[in-house]
Amino acid sequence: MRKNEVLAVINDSGLPARVKDYFARAAGGKRASALKAGLKKDPAGVIKSVDGLLAAAGGILGRPKDDVLFITGFNSNDLAPERFDAALAELRAVLFLHGEGFRELAFLPQAKGISADISGVHDARPYVFEVCCLRAEDGLVSAAEVLGVKYEKKKRQMNNARKKLPGARGGLFFAAGPLAASAAADKAALDRLARTLYEEKKEPPFTHLCMLSGGLGAVYPPWE
Repeated sequence: MRKNEVLAVINDSGLPARVKDYFARAAGGKRASALKAGLKKDPAGVIKSVDGLLAAAGGILGRPKDDVLFITGFNSNDLAPERFDAALAELRAVLFLHGEGFRELAFLPQAKGISADISGVHDARPYVFEVCCLRAEDGLVSAAEVLGVKYEKKKRQMNNARKKLPGARGGLFFAAGPLAASAAADKAALDRLARTLYEEKKEPPFTHLCMLSGGLGAVYPPWE
């Protein structure tokens, strides 16, 4: 689809104004990204997907659709593709946790020190979660060899936040790029991936490993 046609679809959509502006700049800019490619191929589909995610996450977090993307720390002036993907991954993690029975879900302040992204409560036990988004072109299973490296880079943030909450457990999310064109991994593959990584890391205590791909998710070990 031509750029002016894509911009018209964005302008006529029900996206919040700041998100519309970001989409328009991404679609019209020179930098390649999964968002730009998706908008060129199927702008209505991409918009519907993102708009639905914003509405659903906003309902869970008790925030209006207009600002739910930005409470992740996302800055609409930052056109780096990975920043937008990371913000969507965090909102997808919120939806997954809500479906797993978590309540009191919230984003943790990032102003001071190294911290995780999300906090929540499950069966009266507090949890904190760090979310790691892979590149949009990578699927989780095809990128399995890099997950161990990502784990080592992210575990400090999770553990730092966990230790500030008495009795808290922690979790690390690994999310396939939310706008990836490839098909999502199946549930069995995600289950195996979470368990394999957990065992490779010597079964870290107080820790759960979570995988997200498309609309599917998996966690190991199961919540207690």
